[in-house]
This record gives sequence, C-alpha cells and structure tokens, in this order.
Amino acid sequence: MTSNSPLENEHRSHSRRVTRARGAGGPPKRVTLLLSLAVFLFIVSIPAYGYYSVYIAPMREPIVKVNDKVFTMGDYVERLRYLEAENTLYGQKLDYGKDPFVLLDTFRDNELIHQASSRLGLLTTEEDLTQALKQRVGALPKEGEQATDEEIERRFQELYKQRLIQVNLSDSKYRQVMRELLLRDKLKEHLNDRLPAV
Repeated sequence: MTSNSPLENEHRSHSRRVTRARGAGGPPKRVTLLLSLAVFLFIVSIPAYGYYSVYIAPMREPIVKVNDKVFTMGDYVERLRYLEAENTLYGQKLDYGKDPFVLLDTFRDNELIHQASSRLGLLTTEEDLTQALKQRVGALPKEGEQATDEEIERRFQELYKQRLIQVNLSDSKYRQVMRELLLRDKLKEHLNDRLPAV
C-alpha cells in the first residue's frame, strides 16, 4: 500500500473539485451557444422587419389592376421618377398637384390599349420601336445633315446609353415606355380613320 504525500493528495482533491464544478455548474456549451444565437437573431430581426415594413412591403402594394395585370407602388414610383428625369431633360417640371394622379390613369389606359392592341390591329414592330427610340434621343440626322447608316447607329448607341443613365431605367423598361407611346399614337390614328367628322 503506497502512501501519497500531502501535496499529491491535495492536488488530486483539487482536480476532483474542479471536475465536479465543471460538470455540475451551468448549462452545457451547446445550449448556451443556441440561446446566444437565438437572442442575436431576434435582435437582428427587429431592424430587418422595420426596414421591410417601411421600405419593401409598401412597394409591393397593388395600386392599379386591369383585368389580370397588377401594377404595384414600386411600378408607380419608378415611372414617376422616370417622368421627372425625362421632363428635366426637356427643361420642364412635373406638376405634383396633377401629374401623379394622371399617371394612375395612364397605367390603366396603357394596359387597356395593350390588351386590346392585337384585336384592333395595333401592332408595333421592333423596327418601329428602334426608329422611335432614335428620334427620341436625337440620333436621327437633322434637316440638311448627311450621315451614313453606320454613323447614325453609332450615334444612337452612344446617346441611348446616356439616356438610360439619365432616366435611371433599364433597356427593357425604357423600350416598354416607348412601346406604350407608339400604341397610343396608333390608337389615335385608328380612331381618326373610323370616327365620323361630325
């Protein structure tokens, strides 16, 4: 039977106390980690929900519905910003007492025209659209000016890129705006040809 020195006994006794304290005191590390993660996610979710409810959710609210087509507040704000930028380019200003309300009617009317366009024979070709875009951005030669097709196309590409940046719209969105304008013009021609003079 071996006897241990008082120092060894004290060391073993201390080790057992430390082991019991680790095993008996507090929750396991995994539970603590999960609780900390849950608290962190809860704290982060509060400003995230606030941002969503203030900035994102309202933009998804429907404001105009034409048959199955729904326009959201986001569509409305984007088009209003476009109108403001486009008017600025031509040295004009929006009338905020009237134009935002007219825009709601414009959404409705444009969609009605679009939905009835094939039935009425109001079709816009890509060639019509490209020509209208060239005229809109000022790429077509002025009266008396000589320019080759290549020069016109190069000028158009440069001016068109600038215009998209100025009005902050994508190519597809800007083309959609021009398509709506063309369809409106075609509808006017269509009605003028069919309505009696008196």
